[in-house]
Amino acid sequence: MNPAFPNLPAYPVKQHLEVGGVHVVLLAIPPDQNFPQNVFGLTEKGDVLWQIEPRPSLEPHNRYTSIRDEVGIIVGKTEDRYERKVDPKTGKILNEERFPQ
Repeated sequence: MNPAFPNLPAYPVKQHLEVGGVHVVLLAIPPDQNFPQNVFGLTEKGDVLWQIEPRPSLEPHNRYTSIRDEVGIIVGKTEDRYERKVDPKTGKILNEERFPQ
């Protein structure tokens, strides 16, 4: 159990943003573990509103590595070098593109 967010899996929080009243949390997943849906949207009380969709990949452990707020939209980067724009209220993927090396 995560003490700051008891409704999340027991991984440490790597990043935490607040966008439009939604707390968006990126969990730090160890390299040897497969947990590709490691971004969550939470209420003020810590209840889970959504969990991000996994991105199909040939990588063995394609987790999200970072998140940022881009004018009210969450941008998540994946281990296989894709950026996904996410609606912070719903967790819906709005856009996806590969970023250069």
